[in-house]
Amino acid sequence: GEPLKFVATVDVKPEVNVEHYKGLDVKKKVVPVSDDEVAKELAVLREKATVIEPITDRDAVASGDLAIIDFFGYIDGETFKGGKGISYTVEVGASQMIDGFEDELIGMKIGEHKEFTLTFPKDQGPEDARGKTVEWKVDLKELKTKILPDLDDEFAKDLGDYESLDELREKIRENLRTREDAKSKRKMRESVLEVLVEKNTVDVPPVMVDRQLDFLMEDVNRLAAQTKDPAMREAIARMREENRTRAESQVAGMLMLEAV
Repeated sequence: GEPLKFVATVDVKPEVNVEHYKGLDVKKKVVPVSDDEVAKELAVLREKATVIEPITDRDAVASGDLAIIDFFGYIDGETFKGGKGISYTVEVGASQMIDGFEDELIGMKIGEHKEFTLTFPKDQGPEDARGKTVEWKVDLKELKTKILPDLDDEFAKDLGDYESLDELREKIRENLRTREDAKSKRKMRESVLEVLVEKNTVDVPPVMVDRQLDFLMEDVNRLAAQTKDPAMREAIARMREENRTRAESQVAGMLMLEAV
């Protein structure tokens, strides 16, 4: 029932006076869309239209097959996190698994059980298994293959309101042009802010810089919360400090834009 008095100290945004913001000299980079880029996008669309079918004319694994396996990994007789898969699909030859694993699958027959040992690289794989020798036990359950559609007019018609493959290619080129133009405008905006910061001085509050660093490091901070490796934590701390100048520049730019 007694009166309460308290004192609070808060950070406030600085008053910014922007003097030099007109006639800034920056260039817009125009990137032409190449035939190779169109072909890559077309390949992605083709991959998405892939049909998966069982292999019926043979029962042995070959490179390029989709092998459906059960696998178990053991280190000194004990299982480890990430060392187990049930009805797991491996595209043989696509380097999805530890080096040498997919090579061991080649030649296996449906229903066959195989055991072999492989050593994880020191900088790859599950944390508990890095640099260690793993005993693998694998059972091959099924074999499947990917059937890619032909790149023809029918493929284009199946994808939407296109009369021909050439029309689809032109639409892809147009979309890529729009994407590149948006990227160029974004880069140009960043260049304007960089020149703006160079030509004007702003007293940037540290709390705003830290907040911007939190935003820039969001994904890395999530990784830091999951890792127990001290070296990784040190590397992330260094990365944060290395990005401080960038964060200061970005905050200064935002404050000046608000002022303008």
